Amino acid sequence: MKVAFQKRRVIAALAIAAAMLGHANTPFAAESRPVDCELTVRGTTYIRGICQFRPTGGGGFQISGDDYFAYVNVTGRGVAEASWNEHPESTHAQAPLGVVTRKGACWTGANATICARDLSPEKARAVTAAQPDGLSLFPNLPGASSACIGAEGKLEPGSALVLHNCRLPADHIFVRRGDGSLGIAKRPDLCLAVEAPGMSKPPQLIVDVCRPDLPRWTTAANTTQDAVVRSSDGMCLTIPKASDPNARFPFFVGVAPCRSGAGALTFFLTKG
Repeated sequence: MKVAFQKRRVIAALAIAAAMLGHANTPFAAESRPVDCELTVRGTTYIRGICQFRPTGGGGFQISGDDYFAYVNVTGRGVAEASWNEHPESTHAQAPLGVVTRKGACWTGANATICARDLSPEKARAVTAAQPDGLSLFPNLPGASSACIGAEGKLEPGSALVLHNCRLPADHIFVRRGDGSLGIAKRPDLCLAVEAPGMSKPPQLIVDVCRPDLPRWTTAANTTQDAVVRSSDGMCLTIPKASDPNARFPFFVGVAPCRSGAGALTFFLTKG
């Protein structure tokens, strides 16, 4: 009996580890969709209403609100282990919520209730139509399965682009233009640019008013294939803080020569 219990605990731990790694080194299993969500932890509700739902395989799933997200990782029939990010600046679902059992559209346990209810076809169409119609850039980065690039504040000239816990659909800000370059959804006047190259602060990715002298940024990435994001002048996107296990979101997005070995990352370009 004791051996069987320990075996179940090992399986549960492996399930949590897989969720924390998320899409690292693997293609996205499925794009997210809007559902009616609830995330209540120890009596406090952190998500209620429309949020994003993404299957993670084996009957498990992730729900994501603006600042919080949670995983349900199925370990047996009607039984799962749950985890969440606990703090908006956390880079992964590092906080375990223990065992949860299924009750209809909800999974409940001593510490949490996690619900994901399908919307009616009419409401789903209305919610989808109101969402931004662009794509998000998700780094293929261990431990940051719910992170994507978005604006720090309003999306306007000079706004910094950072890696943070993805706020979908608000972070569906990228489009692939007719010439193959990356642009900003519904803002044809804005382009990707670099702030302060060669100055005392490190070069950082921003959006700025489009000009003929700005380099074009392209990527071969899509939902199932990750790739670097490269500029026409030979620079690639990097995330320097990604190598610091103690760093907390948001991370600034830097640039470095693609052939310098300075930590260029690959990304997925997807609805997430």
